[in-house]
Amino acid sequence: MPNSLTYEEGATMSAVYCTAIHCLLDVGGLRKGRSVLVHSASGGVGIAVLYIAHMVGAEIYATVGSEEKVQFLMSTFNIPRHRIFNSRTSEFLPRVMEETNGVGVDVVLNSLSGELLHASWKCTAEFGTFVEIGRRDFVGQGLLGMQLFEPNRSFVGFDLLLFSNKRPEKIERYVTAGAAPLKAVKD
Repeated sequence: MPNSLTYEEGATMSAVYCTAIHCLLDVGGLRKGRSVLVHSASGGVGIAVLYIAHMVGAEIYATVGSEEKVQFLMSTFNIPRHRIFNSRTSEFLPRVMEETNGVGVDVVLNSLSGELLHASWKCTAEFGTFVEIGRRDFVGQGLLGMQLFEPNRSFVGFDLLLFSNKRPEKIERYVTAGAAPLKAVKD
C-alpha cells in the first residue's frame, strides 16, 4: 500500500476495486468494444468501475444524482454528456436505449432499487449481464419479471463480504493485481 494512503483508505480502495474487477471482468466479461451502464458512477465503486471500464476500452454509460457529478464525470473520465443520465428517475431507460440504438448495454452494474432496478434490468442487452450490488431488493424480497431472461440475459447478485469469506483466493488475486498504479484517464 502506498505510504500516502491511510489504512482506512487502503481498505476502502481494496473493497471497491475487488467489487469492480469481479463484477465487470469475471462476471460481466467486459472487454474492448462492449458497453457498461454504471449507476451511482461518482461513488467509490462507481469510480473504480469507470477506471476499469476505461482501461479495457469499454463504451461507458453512467448515472449520477446531480449536475455537479455530471461535470465531474465529464472532466475526470471524458464521458460525453449525452452518455450521463439522472439516477433519481427512470428517464435513463429510454435514453440508454436511444444511445444504443435499441440494443441496450452488455453489462449493468446496479445499485438502484425498486422501479429503478426494473428500468435498469430493461437496459440489459441480449446475452448481457446485470450485476446487482445493492441489497435493498434482496433483503426486501423484491420481485423481478421473468420475461426479460428469455433473450439470454443473466442476473447476478454480488455481496463482497460473502464473496471474501467463500472465495478468499480471488480477493487475494484482485488485491495483488490492483497493487499496480493506475494510469490517468485524462492527461
